[in-house]
Amino acid sequence: MLVEEEIVGNVYINLMNYIFKKCDSISLTKRHDQHEEITSRYINIMSSISGYSIDDFIDKYSDKFLNEIYEIFKDNEEIFDTEYMAKYENGHPDYFKRWISITQSVEHIYHNNVVEKWKIKNESNIDKIKMVIHKYDFGDICRYDTYYLKMNTETEKELLSKKSLYDWCFPNSIEDICFFKDGYCFLETVAH
Repeated sequence: MLVEEEIVGNVYINLMNYIFKKCDSISLTKRHDQHEEITSRYINIMSSISGYSIDDFIDKYSDKFLNEIYEIFKDNEEIFDTEYMAKYENGHPDYFKRWISITQSVEHIYHNNVVEKWKIKNESNIDKIKMVIHKYDFGDICRYDTYYLKMNTETEKELLSKKSLYDWCFPNSIEDICFFKDGYCFLETVAH
């Protein structure tokens, strides 16, 4: 069955209550930044110029803050140097690509913090971690960690702390929740 509408509110609660009866474990996934080195470079430049620390980027994170950071750095020649211009912009500024470069760098810093807090909170409940590295034909490498948790009262509380299946989504959460019964997938989501 393919569900293309968001499952929210009472429908989500009812689905979770049904899953609590049927399933014995869940998994959640953390996708790593494919461009971690570039992200670090951008964050270091933005931090040194703006005076914001990594904690500031995390604490101030919001759509408004992302817009402010973009406005400050959209024409920064240290970030958008000749190598960047040649590789991504064909020599002419592309402000949509610059928006993505700047905002995703901040989003990844924020997301990493969210996931670390989640891991600490759920440390005793994590049953297994599966780490995967996938190389695409076009050369990009995707690395992700999947965390498996037993279904219990703690897991149920965690599931009910969200309002929708799509609340398990980057950058505000670990993502792509799956539910299992006896090792077989009962329900899988792809929310990213």
